[in-house]
Amino acid sequence: MIGIMDKKKIEQIIFQIKKNLPQEIRNLGSDFEKKIYEILKKQLKKLNFVSQEKFNTQNKSLAIMRKKMLCIENRLKKIEKQNKSKHQETK
Repeated sequence: MIGIMDKKKIEQIIFQIKKNLPQEIRNLGSDFEKKIYEILKKQLKKLNFVSQEKFNTQNKSLAIMRKKMLCIENRLKKIEKQNKSKHQETK
């Protein structure tokens, strides 16, 4: 799995590369395209992309955790405020 960079996107990149190369190199044909494809695929794997689905799942999980953290922070502030009030009353 390449991740976000699917085969179609890689083919678009290859097309752009070929389009900007001299004619002599473009004439090398399908072997040249296959080599570029393999190089791009290998390099993109190093970038550690994740699929869009996995990204969305992680994003949802983070949103849930963020919401829970805000609730916990608010509860903690409330408890601290109550403790501070009790401390001031006992003085």
